[in-house]
Amino acid sequence: MAWLKGPRVTNDFIEINDKVRFMDSVEYMDTNRLGDTYYVRNNGSDDANGKSVNRAFKTLEYAVHHAAGDWDMIRLLPATDGSAYLIEAVQATDDASIPIVISQFGLKIFGGANHPHCLGSPTIHTHVAGTNIFTINVGSVEIAGMNIQAQGADTQGILVGSTATTPRTYIHDCSLYGVADALGNYGINAFTHDCSQTVIERCFFNMWDVAAIRLWGGQGSMIRDNVFQVSTGASGIVWSNTGVERPFGFLLENKFVTIDNSGAVGITLSGTPTAGYVMIDDNHFVNFADDAHCISAGTNADYCGVNYNGSAAITTA
Repeated sequence: MAWLKGPRVTNDFIEINDKVRFMDSVEYMDTNRLGDTYYVRNNGSDDANGKSVNRAFKTLEYAVHHAAGDWDMIRLLPATDGSAYLIEAVQATDDASIPIVISQFGLKIFGGANHPHCLGSPTIHTHVAGTNIFTINVGSVEIAGMNIQAQGADTQGILVGSTATTPRTYIHDCSLYGVADALGNYGINAFTHDCSQTVIERCFFNMWDVAAIRLWGGQGSMIRDNVFQVSTGASGIVWSNTGVERPFGFLLENKFVTIDNSGAVGITLSGTPTAGYVMIDDNHFVNFADDAHCISAGTNADYCGVNYNGSAAITTA
């Protein structure tokens, strides 16, 4: 039977059972950890440690603002009572805990929603005007598997880059619901600062009064494989840039439908990149007035590949 020798520690290395681990390697592993996982559920407690399902926090706000650090993960669990609106449990009923401000680099927030098209638990929901549910102020944040409803006037589901350049945001497999008569609301608004390498995919957007997505089209950003129900007079995607500022981007394989066949616009592309390109390809539009309402690209029409208005390929934009 082999005996485990106790560790021998010097200034340069740690020796455990005749195997040497250099101190600089140990320190590197410690300071570049993968991160901790925290759990949130309606029957949890903010006095718990949040480190397991049985010791889950009660509010997402507490997990984000008081527990999680850089590169940590938060798992938002379905409500135990089957409620579709977890906000009454995850947040204060008066919405006092929003916006949930993410300042941890690389934070991941994952829900367990069945599918982006299915409204169910967990859902975060607000009717409060003039606010947003999430504010992302740092890079490499990921949000997935959640239902997000911002149904007050001038509300936003997710605000990205409100205070600084915020690269590498990844939002996927979420449903984002607004309300058509709530003036000034956006599903995802990443417009105040450059948000390069933002990726939004496999999401469902419904009833946003201004635009489902407004993005300062940063280099390498991609909006792909999403479904948009575009409200009256609204846009599905508003993609903007400042000429030479980070012009590269991709709008691919998205689906758009509207009940407003005269005023709604699928994709609005503003600003003309003088270097690089914006690739708009294989997007499909149903019930829009004409090709120009499917893609309002102006002088940027050369960036369009093959897109479809109904079953016909779009020839002008």
